[in-house]
Amino acid sequence: MMLKVFSMRVFRLFFLFAAVSLMAGCEMPGSRSKESPGSTYLDYKIWGSENDDQVTILLQFLDGGIYGNTILLEPPAEVLLDGRPLTADSSRMTGAFYEARSDIDGFLGEHEILFRDKDGREYRESFFFKRIEMVSELPAQADRGDIMIELDGLEQVDYVRLLLTDTAFHSLGINRLDTVRNGRMLISRQDLANMVSGPVHMELIWESEKMVKNMPEAGGKISISYGLSREFLLVDSL
Repeated sequence: MMLKVFSMRVFRLFFLFAAVSLMAGCEMPGSRSKESPGSTYLDYKIWGSENDDQVTILLQFLDGGIYGNTILLEPPAEVLLDGRPLTADSSRMTGAFYEARSDIDGFLGEHEILFRDKDGREYRESFFFKRIEMVSELPAQADRGDIMIELDGLEQVDYVRLLLTDTAFHSLGINRLDTVRNGRMLISRQDLANMVSGPVHMELIWESEKMVKNMPEAGGKISISYGLSREFLLVDSL
């Protein structure tokens, strides 16, 4: 009995020591270390969806690289969206960030992000925001034949992520990036053969992720996406 109590005490002390060591080695979100020129990594995210009438622009700056701590820009450093300065905010989950929300209808088209560092160096990034729409709606019920989807708002050759999920616990569903030509993409009978009969949830997400064109030495990326979703009932035969 004494041996068991001693073992439990040792385990608790070990756990407490490990937890304190881990906390000592981690910095709180929004903390920063001393910057060196070009050490700021740019992380830009812009997204919208058919279910929200606003688009979200979330900009973060990381110290040293993609895995660095988020940093708050100290004046004269600043970030502007279409010439308008953005103010900082932070949370324990995301760290420091700069966010803007805009009506989607008024945000379609080209925009510019300007990051000016504390030494006055400027890094401009232009991007184009677009939304996709379904030309014709899916039927409420669909059998296991091919389903052709027609989309508006895309380039002649573009890319859309297809997500299909059903109600089966063991089902892996479908998650893939499809090439869309002339606004047409196919959900094949082979795809539907992997789904169980019943309600199916579908998401179509136009997404683009690429390196920032004008960036500090640490690098940067910009991710843009717009999604829509539908549900239909998959049946074995109509």
